[in-house]
Amino acid sequence: MARRVIFKPNHGTAATFLLAALLCLWTAQCEPIRFYDDIKPLLAIHCFKCHTGEKPKGGLVLDSRVHALAGGKSGLPAIIPGDSARSPLALRTATNDADEQMPPKGARLTAEEQRRIRQWIDEGARWPEQDDYWAFQPPAAPTIPAVKQAKGLRNPIDRFINARLEAAKIPAAPEADSRTLLRRAYADLLGVPPTPEEANRFLSDKTPDAFAGLVDRLLADPRYGERWARHWLDLVRYGESDGYEDDKIRPQAWRYRDYVIRALNEDKPYDRYVQEQIAGDELWPESSDAWIATGFARLGAWDGMSKDPAQQRQDFLNDATDAVGAAFLGITLGCARCHDHKYDVISQKDYYRVQAFFAGVKRESKNVRAPLREPDFVTAAFKTESQELARLRLEREALQASARTALEKARVAESEKKKIEDEDIRKWLEKNQPGQFGKLNDAIKSLERRVRFHEPKVEAVFQSGAPRAIRLLKGGAISQPGEEISPGFVQAMLPMNAQKAPGPTRAALARWIASPEHPLTARVMVNRLWQHHFGNGLVATPSDFGRNGKRPTHPELLDWLARRFVHEGWSVKQMHRLIMTSAVYRRSSSPVPAAYAKDPENQWLWRMNRRRLEGEAIRDTFLTLGGTLSPTMGGPGVYAPLPKGVNVEFPNNDKELSWGEATEEEARRRSIYLFQRRSLTFPLMDVFDGAPMNQSCAARAQTTVAPQALALFNGEFARESARHFAERLSREAGSAPKGQIERAFQIAFARRPTRTEREFALQFLGEQKAARQAEFDPEKAALVDFCHMILNANELIYID
Repeated sequence: MARRVIFKPNHGTAATFLLAALLCLWTAQCEPIRFYDDIKPLLAIHCFKCHTGEKPKGGLVLDSRVHALAGGKSGLPAIIPGDSARSPLALRTATNDADEQMPPKGARLTAEEQRRIRQWIDEGARWPEQDDYWAFQPPAAPTIPAVKQAKGLRNPIDRFINARLEAAKIPAAPEADSRTLLRRAYADLLGVPPTPEEANRFLSDKTPDAFAGLVDRLLADPRYGERWARHWLDLVRYGESDGYEDDKIRPQAWRYRDYVIRALNEDKPYDRYVQEQIAGDELWPESSDAWIATGFARLGAWDGMSKDPAQQRQDFLNDATDAVGAAFLGITLGCARCHDHKYDVISQKDYYRVQAFFAGVKRESKNVRAPLREPDFVTAAFKTESQELARLRLEREALQASARTALEKARVAESEKKKIEDEDIRKWLEKNQPGQFGKLNDAIKSLERRVRFHEPKVEAVFQSGAPRAIRLLKGGAISQPGEEISPGFVQAMLPMNAQKAPGPTRAALARWIASPEHPLTARVMVNRLWQHHFGNGLVATPSDFGRNGKRPTHPELLDWLARRFVHEGWSVKQMHRLIMTSAVYRRSSSPVPAAYAKDPENQWLWRMNRRRLEGEAIRDTFLTLGGTLSPTMGGPGVYAPLPKGVNVEFPNNDKELSWGEATEEEARRRSIYLFQRRSLTFPLMDVFDGAPMNQSCAARAQTTVAPQALALFNGEFARESARHFAERLSREAGSAPKGQIERAFQIAFARRPTRTEREFALQFLGEQKAARQAEFDPEKAALVDFCHMILNANELIYID
């Protein structure tokens, strides 16, 4: 028998209601309830499972105000606006009666959640047609705030930050010294330390614009693109292999990485950069870079051994859709794949609307119309390898032809008419020319494996036929197709008078996301830039601007930066300049006791956050100190040597899955050029919290664990780097220990050693020389130990 919807509160429930109402009136502190912020998440978590869809429990649907007011089979409304004491929604979520309580199973609403529902109903149960969440509204044009103390401020950023500090009575840290700013800027923009000569040039410049000039020089340095491309590659789940069990190599994936480096160095407008990655083949079909950029959609893992092509295809579409939401929009769009988003007003239909833009694309490696922009050594290698491959193939064909002729003559003589098969030819060659055919085949296969990395092709997505509608998948399952969905945008991000997509192609999606009016795109990108300069974004969850993410600490500043970004032509370098030339960026990281007491997490930015270098920057720094870092840019990923003991063999023993080899010069290239194999992360990057390659990584973890210290103290790479560093000191400073110590500190820390440090270093060298008497060259061995100690210094891998 169906349970009656009508409900009579008991005395305990009534008393609770009365007490809550009196308390609210007495304190006069009840903030107005916002439906999308305070109520919809509760309904989504506790009610929608049973009270939405085609067969709601009791006929009651709670996904709209109209349905809630209509009620269920009983004909009674679930809410009575202005009267929570008679509204079944409030009563049944608060009761302790097991026969009446809702939800009947699982976690109950907390007392605070019950209070919110009551207050919302008593305030009229306002249920706006469209979400008014801040992140889905266009950035406002805030007034730059006035501050009491304007001395030392350098640009409007400082006024936004200092206004908050003054309001909270938090004192700001003083400006950092020139050497700290020098090392900070190099670490931020290049990821390697300055040479002593570069350091002296800046430190001896006493003009007011010295630091601004330094920032300009670093932004013009091609190493800038190599440094900042790493941040973007983390975000877009870049890898050079498929992942999963077979983990097949993607020989042309490196072209996307080089595209990102070029785009950053050339300061490609961010709106163009976004559009190229979503629909470059449609918008700029004559541009090779635009074709390469579309590889964004297929950077995720790919199950090449799948026996279900439909599911394999759907996995690709899901991955591309999720990546668009994470990378460009900064929202967890993927949470709406199986059901309406529980926190944000993003429906399952919205998810499949965006996915429908990709429904007509094909993953393919092919030649493009325009010449590819690639390093000269790649072009030269392809020319040499393709010519050699053609020669070897002709040689093989000649061998096979000679074997066929001999077999045909023999069969004619024997009056045999059986067709000659390839296996017959192979056996004849093995018998009459043993080893030659096999050796030739091996040489061809080896060369084919190499030449594919240099072929003038791109791994991208291309439009295959007209864009088409797709099916909404119930529960995200391909086995449960629902209604047909046409390409469209996330409705909550559109103004009320623009609810329809202007076209079904990816170009329409690209233009919408890159529009100056889009509420999220500019905000998300300037927040990412801020994040990598300060350690945290103004929104601390850089890929989740939704309700489940963190609210911005300085919303007015975020909007001001977003509008400035668009106004200045979406120039990323201009944003760098603006941020780095602010007084906020130039603050010391030293603690100010009075400020620390009020804001220990530094969310109001009274000082600079001290940060550790990432694994890539640590490796590049070690190579730089040793004077061995290769300046070669671009091209296929390289296989730097792995530490001994690392297992590079896989269960199927496929040589394709093993770790390759590299020349000595290749092994010394920047870490961004290391081969990105999903099944085998380079160990140094792994131990220092490298980004996962199977999902978008907006912010890396920052752990402090024993293996990190062990990698720097006992690791083969660290010891080898110390040897190179010692050799450099001997070349540049001679054999005198005092000169070597002086030069070591200048190279590593851009400063001279203190008297105490100098005395300690001299003592250390003497003791190590005595301890190393059994070595072939005790003095050299002691210097290597000293350099190894420098490489393990906190001052080297932490930036103030």
